[in-house]
Amino acid sequence: MLAYLGRLSKVAGACAGGVVLYDASNRDWSVQHTKWTAAKQYVLIFLLKLLGRRQLKQLCRDAQRGDEVQKQLLAEILRRHQDSPYAFQNGLQGVATYDIFRESHPLTEPTDALETKGLGKELGTKEVSKLFLQRGFLPAFAVLSYTFPSIEEELQRLTVLPSGPDQRLATALFGASLKDRLRWLGSFLCTSPMAAYDLKTEADRRYAHTLFSLKDRSLNMIQASSAKLVYDTLMKTASDHRRHLVQDLRNGHLWDRRLPEEVPQPELRAALDAALRGPDGRRALEVEKLLKRGVGGAPAGAKDLWPHLQVVLVTTMNDEGKQDLGDLPVYSPLYTSSKALGHLGVNIFPEEPFGRWTYLLDPGSMFFELIPSNSSRGMASAIPAWEAEVGSRYELLVTSYSGLCRCRTGDTVRVHAMYGKMPVVKGEYPAWIPVDKAAGVPQRLLCPGLSLDDLGLSSDSELTGDVHHQESENSDGDFKEFAKSLGVDAEDGDLLWVAKEAFEAPLPSGWSEHLDPEGRVYFFSQVTQQSSWSHPMDDVFRELIQLIKSVRRLDPPEASVMEAVQSHLQSTHDRATAALEGWSGPYMAEDGEYFCNFQQGVSTWHNPVQEWQTELAVRQQVLHRCLLQGFAKAWNQHSFFWSSARCGIWICIRF
Repeated sequence: MLAYLGRLSKVAGACAGGVVLYDASNRDWSVQHTKWTAAKQYVLIFLLKLLGRRQLKQLCRDAQRGDEVQKQLLAEILRRHQDSPYAFQNGLQGVATYDIFRESHPLTEPTDALETKGLGKELGTKEVSKLFLQRGFLPAFAVLSYTFPSIEEELQRLTVLPSGPDQRLATALFGASLKDRLRWLGSFLCTSPMAAYDLKTEADRRYAHTLFSLKDRSLNMIQASSAKLVYDTLMKTASDHRRHLVQDLRNGHLWDRRLPEEVPQPELRAALDAALRGPDGRRALEVEKLLKRGVGGAPAGAKDLWPHLQVVLVTTMNDEGKQDLGDLPVYSPLYTSSKALGHLGVNIFPEEPFGRWTYLLDPGSMFFELIPSNSSRGMASAIPAWEAEVGSRYELLVTSYSGLCRCRTGDTVRVHAMYGKMPVVKGEYPAWIPVDKAAGVPQRLLCPGLSLDDLGLSSDSELTGDVHHQESENSDGDFKEFAKSLGVDAEDGDLLWVAKEAFEAPLPSGWSEHLDPEGRVYFFSQVTQQSSWSHPMDDVFRELIQLIKSVRRLDPPEASVMEAVQSHLQSTHDRATAALEGWSGPYMAEDGEYFCNFQQGVSTWHNPVQEWQTELAVRQQVLHRCLLQGFAKAWNQHSFFWSSARCGIWICIRF
């Protein structure tokens, strides 16, 4: 009997293998695939799809009863760590409910958990990894496969561009580097071999990743920490090193244009050359033509170099660099935090119905508390996530398996909607985003192809939030007060749009928004290292409104208006030039590009010219619309000034 079952299992296994190979053979393959690697990817994608959709349904069901799930999670975390030294020191024995927990435990910082090992961090590492894979990665993959079906229908490889934040998060989650986690997957999923990740310098790694990405014309996905990293690593490297890359593709060897003594880490070259799998003259000719001549007179874009490319996945909420990739979709699937050691939310709205990436806080990952940003009561005003109000801004607190207890993550989020009992949030947001409460937001807000039935939810399940970004009644009073502070009164009806632009103005590049210990909002410049209580663009709009009013009051002739506008913009340009004196860059580092001012002895990851460029553009647009729109002919005659002003700013960026 046992022998019969053994033979039967072998036959069944052979049949299953035959079905896999047959189905896989009928799909589009990556040029780097063999039958064995294609079969492995086929099986992996099938399992991820099956498990991912189940976990996505679970996430949505849990969100519908988020208060229950959150309370159960907190009770489990406290129970797990009842006997830890931390619990003894802070009187947490016997604490099992949120109300008692909130009253008995103060707010903490991430460093507190590192110093005290939190609630018992050694016990929580496996739970963190398991939670991330089950409740973070798998639902995110399900959303991705719903939105971009070709990812599961085709057997194409992807390019993974690791960065400093990704490396730190992988180490925190798995106790291993991202490179170690990729060793098995990279053999059949990634375009670049592991030897490319072992190169010592950032420049060499970027070159190798670009070469192997260009080799695979069927590349369908790129994963990086940001869209900017994709552009800097692949697009700029391809443009700057076109001749070298084309020759290496044509010959099937890396660094053919270098002298032997200049080749980095010769011990890795054999593995890299083997991964190229020989010369590829046809692809080399295609790449050379695209990079040299472009498409239709414009430089070749990512979709030109990789016709099958579907999406760029980013691991941060920063959407900087999206515009550099043209119309290529950029999707941030997860809200992660290296400070919180895990994922906080999943982006189940890839269509961006709220105008930006938003994330459903996962009720089963961590216990969330929210401190209203306008509260003067500090931690006493903390509320559980299920009591969040749409349109409000909060500082985020987490309690987790990994040892964090009422920990301030440093993140500030705005609630755009409520999915069941859990908030849908966005962090690192512009200063003001108009939102409104609305019932019955339609099914189309979910990712394409994903229905409520798919998630096991009833048709009357509701997502409460705003679809069209209409201004709420609550914000109307705030706006009027803000407009008055800029100098716009009720009789200045034609200037209300300027006040609205100021009210909605995003933070310039290099600025971030924070809360002080008392819950008050302040702004910090990464470039100047200075903080401010007011939004950095408020003074710009206030000055513009004063100028517009003063010019209109005098009712000068056309030429005088042009002269006033030109003088104002020239003055701004001169101040920008003076402020940028001494800055140089960009310089390359492992985590990306940075800029230095050696005279002041400071450096920053943010390009210092971008803030001035934004300010000059705002001033130009506002003054043109308010003072020059009636002088269309004169505007065209003087358009040389705007070009020269822009050129001046771009000259500064090149240092």
